[in-house]
Amino acid sequence: MENKSTLVLIAVMAAGILGTYGVITTSATSLMTAETQGTWTPMIGHVELTLKDAAGNIKSYHQFDNQVVTRGDDCASVLIFGSTTGTETCDSSAVFQYIGIGNDTTAIDDTRTDIGSAATSTTDGLMAVLQDTTPNTDTGPGAQTTITNDRSFSFQSGAGAPVTNATDSENTVTVQQVALFDDDCTHTAQVAINQGICDGTAAADDLFAAQDVTISVSSGDTLDVTWTVTVGSSG
Repeated sequence: MENKSTLVLIAVMAAGILGTYGVITTSATSLMTAETQGTWTPMIGHVELTLKDAAGNIKSYHQFDNQVVTRGDDCASVLIFGSTTGTETCDSSAVFQYIGIGNDTTAIDDTRTDIGSAATSTTDGLMAVLQDTTPNTDTGPGAQTTITNDRSFSFQSGAGAPVTNATDSENTVTVQQVALFDDDCTHTAQVAINQGICDGTAAADDLFAAQDVTISVSSGDTLDVTWTVTVGSSG
């Protein structure tokens, strides 16, 4: 009986030791895993464009994961941390609520700071800008903010053809680029103000993101643009 008791005691002790090592091993694994949690996911921009005809029928739908440019990253940092020194000159009081469309054909890359000056009868560029005065932000993990133009970009025929004061026929045919800014362009005539037409030199806007597109438009068409920006992944 004594031998059996001793064997049982040894077995229990061995199980306790293994259990202890098991706990230590699990804890170490948990600690190693914890080091990888909270990895920062950068800002991601996604843009959707819906073109409708005069009767409100959808003519085409487009969506892209757009290019967040370097300027956008820099300005986001300024807005979050309130930088007042350093080389970055972003306006710390401005917010990215302005959607612009244009017909510039220079490809978008992360070095871009605009999509051209205001389009004219002889030059391509920024055609129109409309604001979203009430962007919507949903809570995370990974907070999502949606920006869309308060009213549609409207295209009409005639002198000063679709969404531009220019008579350049190219301006009446194809939207080539879309962009998200923190300020408006210059509007002088009342018709330009109503339609968002950039009829003067574009403001020195800070560009957050942009995308190359090819959207053919006709008189009577309208274009709605929705930008969704996801910030981080706190979960």
